[in-house]
Amino acid sequence: MIKLIPMSQEEYEPFMTISMHTQAQDQVKAGLLKADEADAKIAALGNKLLPEGLHTPNHHFFTLEDGETNQKVGALWYTIIEQDGTRTFFVMDILVYPEYRRHGYASQAFAEMEAKALDMSITRIALNVFDHNAPAIAMYEKLGYVGPHDFMVLDLTTRG
Repeated sequence: MIKLIPMSQEEYEPFMTISMHTQAQDQVKAGLLKADEADAKIAALGNKLLPEGLHTPNHHFFTLEDGETNQKVGALWYTIIEQDGTRTFFVMDILVYPEYRRHGYASQAFAEMEAKALDMSITRIALNVFDHNAPAIAMYEKLGYVGPHDFMVLDLTTRG
């Protein structure tokens, strides 16, 4: 089973480099940014969004660790937002390193995140995913997320 380990500063820097670059590439694929400006624009947005980096309030960063092997297999970043009077975990990024993909780690990380949300009396998790990311869309739908891809939601009160 996967464990969510609070991310260290040493883990945060390389994670953010990957996260911001991937976001820039996705924005280009979606036609929202030009390739020659995407990395700089996303980096500036990241700096604005996270003025205190790893310690920015309401942003939570975890390293995904395989509970059996203690191998670091990825990372998870979510923030807590309030929308329509409801506190929500909003997934900013989930990363499973390429060599560990297709082993269920992302699904397990989402299950652990759901437990954290419920422990905090938060009953909704939301995310966005680009239309060109069919594997992620399929996983989110399998996990019970519904809605348009720019705001897919899981209502934890409907879990059995």
